[in-house]
Amino acid sequence: MARISTYALDAKPEINDKVIGTDNGIGEAQRTKNYSLREVMALFNERNLVAVADQVIFKFQDDITEGREAGTISLENGGGHGLPMTDLFDLIVSTKNSGDIVIADYIKTFLGKELIIAEMGKINNFVTCKLVGLDSNFSPGFYKFSFFMKESNGFINKEKHYIISEFSNAGDKFLEYKQDSASTYWEIAHNLDKKPSVTVSAPFSNEEVIGKVTYIDNNNLTITFNAAFSGKAYLN
Repeated sequence: MARISTYALDAKPEINDKVIGTDNGIGEAQRTKNYSLREVMALFNERNLVAVADQVIFKFQDDITEGREAGTISLENGGGHGLPMTDLFDLIVSTKNSGDIVIADYIKTFLGKELIIAEMGKINNFVTCKLVGLDSNFSPGFYKFSFFMKESNGFINKEKHYIISEFSNAGDKFLEYKQDSASTYWEIAHNLDKKPSVTVSAPFSNEEVIGKVTYIDNNNLTITFNAAFSGKAYLN
């Protein structure tokens, strides 16, 4: 075989171009083979080896007769191949991703958030949902996800890999609140599910007024002023 340095350079590689590599092994098992760039990319994606902070990847396991495999998602009673995504309400999720990395603590951060679950390479098979339950006592090495369905399309396919990621299609949440009666104490139930920034303006002049903002929780706050007045508060 010629020296690699003598081969011509390809300034514009294509997805189906091939590269040369060697199998991992000892002796005769170390065979030189061709690999397409598409196969290399699929390996990195399916093993969750490309770092994206807000997503994890799992393989969907249809047959659980010999037990659930690490790095998979599955239905509680197994099966599911060909099931419409709209019928997906619970999932058993491995505490390891498809790259065999333990992500048990990270998975817990999904609770209460909006998620998208989509098939890699065929993203039209998806659901968007809100994760409303996470049972960490379901089985060693697995969590049970319970979610409220929002949108769905397509079907579940066995042995395919699925991305689970945080998702929002609503844009940044905003509220304009109007205080009709003059008061030094405004109570605002905004239901934005966050601690928003607050700007207050006086009537007629639209000048910004400074008050003390107290966050009760992610959906309620109060504003206290030195003098009573009416006006508007803009929450973002």
